[in-house]
Amino acid sequence: MSLTARDGWILLRLSRPVNLLIAALTFTLAAYLSGLHHTYFVWSRLYWHQLAVLMGIMAGGYWINDVYDRRIDQVNKPRRSLVSVHISAKKVVSAYLVSVLVCLLATAWLPLKYLLLNTAALGALHLYARYWKRAAILGNLAIALLAALVVLAGGFVFYLRLSIVWGMVFAFLSTLLREITKDVEDMRGDMQFGLRTFPILMGIGRSKQLLGAFYLLLALALQLPFWVYGLGWYGVWLWGYQLYLWVVLYPLLGLCGWLLWRARKPAHFGLQSLLLKLLMLLGLGSLLLMP
Repeated sequence: MSLTARDGWILLRLSRPVNLLIAALTFTLAAYLSGLHHTYFVWSRLYWHQLAVLMGIMAGGYWINDVYDRRIDQVNKPRRSLVSVHISAKKVVSAYLVSVLVCLLATAWLPLKYLLLNTAALGALHLYARYWKRAAILGNLAIALLAALVVLAGGFVFYLRLSIVWGMVFAFLSTLLREITKDVEDMRGDMQFGLRTFPILMGIGRSKQLLGAFYLLLALALQLPFWVYGLGWYGVWLWGYQLYLWVVLYPLLGLCGWLLWRARKPAHFGLQSLLLKLLMLLGLGSLLLMP
């Protein structure tokens, strides 16, 4: 089945270019930290090889997810629904299968740690799209873990550092927050098609309580690098990191919390989802302030 130029453009849109860019920046930042704040990774074939595979895995994951969710998206996001409207599901599945094959072949030339990581990611994304997304919390945890593995993949370019482990914690918590928030936002369509997400099973009130608890956990977790580095190992106080927290991250986190407190129906969670994506990007940038 041949793809036209228009099909290629639609597949690019389905790939979520902004999300791919954030993942690429996250992977690059972790590679930078793994080389002790040096740009050695730019000259590493391993870095470029894994980056290309990572982009292919993520794009394919979005494609197959949109195929399984095409009817739900026509309810939740009618203006942004593309599969079965502007491109056939069969073409998207064909592109997905090609991407999986190419990524597996490309991964075969990588070290064993990347072979295991990439194979697990491919399998997890398919299981998420087919089964896990429809189960309460399980799908959210899977995507949050995959976000953390993007940081780990960057850390594998040279050597794992403590700052990379913290980056994994932050990526996990912030992604989990956003995934649950998106589930509340998409309740209307998800309910029509029998999904059993946490907001559908427990309601908006309990979902707000869960999100509030995770907001508090993330706010507390943001202090961990300050105490570990400042008091434990390096004997230096990370005042630059602390200033970044109070000027950039905590105000943004506070705004999300305020919007959460005021939210009463699924439509009120859309802005939170956008702000959480910004928080994820700015939070990973704080890693540059680590010693």
